[in-house]
Amino acid sequence: LANPRLPWIVFVVAFVLVLPSILVDFSSDDHFVRMVVRDFPGMPEIAAQDEFHTVPWDLFAFATGREDYNKQMMARGLLPWWTYPEMRQRVMHPLTGVTHAFDYRVFGGNALPMHLHSIFYFALLAFPAVLFYRKFTGAALAGGIAAWLYMIDDARGMPVGWLSNRYIFHAVFLGFMMMYAHFRWRNEGWAWGRFLGPLCFSLGFACGEAMAAMAAYLVAFELFLAKDGWIRRFASLVPYGLVVVVWRLLYGGLGFGTFGSGIYVDMGNQPIAFLEKAASHLPVLLLGMWGKPNSTWWTFMPPNVQFGLTVTAVVFVLVLIAFSWRTLREDAVARFAFVGAVVSALPLCATIVDDRLLMFPSIGGALFIARVIQSSYTWKPFVVVLVLVHAVLAPLLLPVESMRQGLITIVVNRANDGIPEDSYSEDDTLVILNAPSDWLPTLFPISRSAKGETVPRHFFALTAGGGELNVERESETTFVLTQDGGMFPYPFGQLHRNLDLAPWALGDTVEIPGLRVDILEVTADRRPSKIRCSLDPGDGEIRLYDWDGFKFDPLAMAVSETMNLAAAELNGPFAKPDNSE
Repeated sequence: LANPRLPWIVFVVAFVLVLPSILVDFSSDDHFVRMVVRDFPGMPEIAAQDEFHTVPWDLFAFATGREDYNKQMMARGLLPWWTYPEMRQRVMHPLTGVTHAFDYRVFGGNALPMHLHSIFYFALLAFPAVLFYRKFTGAALAGGIAAWLYMIDDARGMPVGWLSNRYIFHAVFLGFMMMYAHFRWRNEGWAWGRFLGPLCFSLGFACGEAMAAMAAYLVAFELFLAKDGWIRRFASLVPYGLVVVVWRLLYGGLGFGTFGSGIYVDMGNQPIAFLEKAASHLPVLLLGMWGKPNSTWWTFMPPNVQFGLTVTAVVFVLVLIAFSWRTLREDAVARFAFVGAVVSALPLCATIVDDRLLMFPSIGGALFIARVIQSSYTWKPFVVVLVLVHAVLAPLLLPVESMRQGLITIVVNRANDGIPEDSYSEDDTLVILNAPSDWLPTLFPISRSAKGETVPRHFFALTAGGGELNVERESETTFVLTQDGGMFPYPFGQLHRNLDLAPWALGDTVEIPGLRVDILEVTADRRPSKIRCSLDPGDGEIRLYDWDGFKFDPLAMAVSETMNLAAAELNGPFAKPDNSE
């Protein structure tokens, strides 16, 4: 742990532990980025109107906020028809975008070297991590423990295996360096730190908006570790505050941000809704960071299991605080680490919980656990438990977690195999009557375009998730769908539309190229329960598909025929939350 070559040792070990992620291939957002880099193959009308996806600076505009462009994406199936017309999901990762553009231009359809590229960036964190932790603990041994705990934690796995999540490694690298420079400036008088800290902060925002989490550590440092007066402490934060203001003006002024989605809560505009989410999400995230299980699975559990896991998480956090209370009281570094970890995790409560989000909170989380393990005040059996969880179980799980995104790859590939490329033409309209989720069907046209394969003229999922579906074919082009319990009942079903912002009402219509949807009935919580879908196939054919539990399955249906289709569910780990099995 005190070896001067420790960064190289940690680099190699971390690299090897996540090496299985090379088996993941492309997954979810990776197909979208690849499609953008290739200028939307098979979708000339979208490519012609595109003014958002500038390569390499702007690769992650999943929804643009412009209604006419969003509707073109809806017509192609890149977004579902129930998307809020002005929805915006556009994040700014320009510096990381350069690395993605390089990968897709040089390696094309070969994901393996791209994964090696991401693994390298992750393992490279060993160097600033050791530097940061040794500086903040003041000891090579103590810093080595914290660096190991950070780098071998299983929560690092999924970000490595997901190519599109690469930005987080660049931002965290700069976050470590920012705090190292800030420490040396404030406590050692290193003049360069005055400039390098804000510079690293600025560059971190150019990698991803998650860099804002580092503000928690800056404030925690000035509260617990700074050695001068409060005026100087406040003044030292001013340059960082200016960086945040400039970034925020650029971010909003250039049209970046998230708006209209049902799984993201705006802390500023929806404080009550955010606090409600934080009450359950924060303990579960802290349990994922400092204990087990992985917080990701909370999202996919039925409500009663979610409640039980939340209660378990609260008890765990209280026990951890109780056993480490004297350490927190006596050790300023432990207080800095604990407060920085918790406060940096708070913004994460605005969306679905997932251990992959813990890259920044774990900077303090690993340091806090290291201080508790080392503390002479901690009850020794509790230290044994912490060591078993973080130094034994976590690195054993890390290779498995590095392949977790591959589950989505398997699900998507298996689903798409039900629609062979030679079974339709580019003039056809493909219709999924009842998809198991809203994200799965969107990945059909995205992945086909990304691979340069045939993309149908129109691709529509008429509903997603929910209960049993009654379908009546009124004419060649018109279908009436009635769904038990209403449509889109679970969280991911509201990914593309915030019902508080845009609830459905009787008489609402949606018109996009190739499809008109009339809302005939709604539920008490303002979701459609009965709709009429009128298709315009042009010169092509309408091809219908159902869901058989694993893949899209061709379906024949005559005019005036009525069918009852079983509830569409994903078999396996991505089952919807009300599937207790």
